[in-house]
Amino acid sequence: MIALIVLLMAAAISAMPVLDEGVVVEKYHEEARTTYMYRKIGTVHQMVPVKDDEDWVLEVTGATEDGKERTERWEVSEETWNHVEIGDTVYEEVRR
Repeated sequence: MIALIVLLMAAAISAMPVLDEGVVVEKYHEEARTTYMYRKIGTVHQMVPVKDDEDWVLEVTGATEDGKERTERWEVSEETWNHVEIGDTVYEEVRR
């Protein structure tokens, strides 16, 4: 049963449309941070640190293969982020 659920989830994710190109509608930087989550280790619940590296993000809007408008969050390198402006057209090669 679990295998069937995992298979269906994988099929749904792979079927999601993904942009090949689009126009930058927003850009922002997310600082590195550490959050905590509870994990059960044996019979004990412990808070475990989860590190998230800094992200350089472009929000990109474009049309999917079926013609529907879609906005995606693309993580890019700092160098790319510094060179791209809102309104620029970007291609999937810039994604990390």
